[in-house]
Amino acid sequence: VHRFRGRTEPMRAELDELVPWLRQAGPAFEPTLRQALTAQVHLLLDTGQHAAALASATEALAMARRLLGDGHAGTAAAALLRASVGQFIGDADETLRLSLEAREALQ
Repeated sequence: VHRFRGRTEPMRAELDELVPWLRQAGPAFEPTLRQALTAQVHLLLDTGQHAAALASATEALAMARRLLGDGHAGTAAAALLRASVGQFIGDADETLRLSLEAREALQ
């Protein structure tokens, strides 16, 4: 909700508190951590922090692969988000690879 209302600072504050807590909370909270990392990627992209967005997107994708498997729509969405980050950092090869991987999974 914060993101869509343009409230980046409250969103950042909540994620800065939530993400470390979720990392310590254990495996039962990994799906929520994956969602929080996804929100963090969007925030970091919106605020021009591309290197940090890359780290969060990479972590979210690895977690999606582990939790959901390669053929799951949630993993494809995580791959597309990581591919989006690649567009900002000029990583065309990885962006294309991940986009094609997501397309294949969704087909």
